[in-house]
Amino acid sequence: MTSTNMSSPSRKTVLFAEDDQMVGNLYSLVLENAGFNVELVEDGNVLVERFQRIEPDAVLVDLMLPGLHGVDAIRAIRALPGGTNVPIIAVTSSFVPEFIKGTKAAGANTILSKMDLNPTVLIHTLNLFLLSKPPSLAA
Repeated sequence: MTSTNMSSPSRKTVLFAEDDQMVGNLYSLVLENAGFNVELVEDGNVLVERFQRIEPDAVLVDLMLPGLHGVDAIRAIRALPGGTNVPIIAVTSSFVPEFIKGTKAAGANTILSKMDLNPTVLIHTLNLFLLSKPPSLAA
């Protein structure tokens, strides 16, 4: 499933990868109501392809994706032209320390727990990264 809104110069675009259609649609609606354009994809391979095509302002990625795993998709995006300049926010329900360390090493700017995720936290986190975006987010 893909959701695309008409782009407006003042609206930031979030590329959102989530394989659970209900969760994806719910958070897409929340983000759209908060003033974001949302491009929703359900697969890690499509996420990387779409990143190259639309050049989003931020990426929100579930780590458990079909196709290319979320961590591998983050790593692939960071290797692309412009990939170091976009904030990547990972969401997961798996907070195993090694998994979190690998996600950060792949290039995620932050990781949010799906268990604690609510619209306010999600929008605040996106705005925090978008408003304070340095020239390069690569370490």
